Amino acid sequence: MKKDITIIGVSLILLFVGFSGCFEQKTDDTNPDNQEPSETNMNFSFTECGVFDFDESETGINETLWLNDTTLNVKVNILINCAEEITNGSYEIDDDILTLKYKSPECIPEECMDCMCGIVLYYNFTNLKNEDYQFQIERIN
Repeated sequence: MKKDITIIGVSLILLFVGFSGCFEQKTDDTNPDNQEPSETNMNFSFTECGVFDFDESETGINETLWLNDTTLNVKVNILINCAEEITNGSYEIDDDILTLKYKSPECIPEECMDCMCGIVLYYNFTNLKNEDYQFQIERIN
């Protein structure tokens, strides 16, 4: 009886070893590390009104800096009326055009002030494809 159990056990082991070579793990050749593709993230921040004093000729993209192959920091100078506020920022990529957006509802003429605020916007991207982008600024009301 013990001899029969041993023969059955050895037969099962040989059978398992024989078939184990027939099973192979499938991999995704388009993603060699089998990792989920990373999504571009953006962190938006800005300075307080009047912290930086510049005129209209100094508005626009102030600085672009790639920290590595996927991390980009962009600094933008804007002028808005002192009665206006910035509520948030976003972006849009269309081919090689990277549009940096900021939301700032315009004041109505009766509430506008006789001064302009110099504000610096900071757009910090991670997991962004490193390309030679053309930058645009867009105000959203």
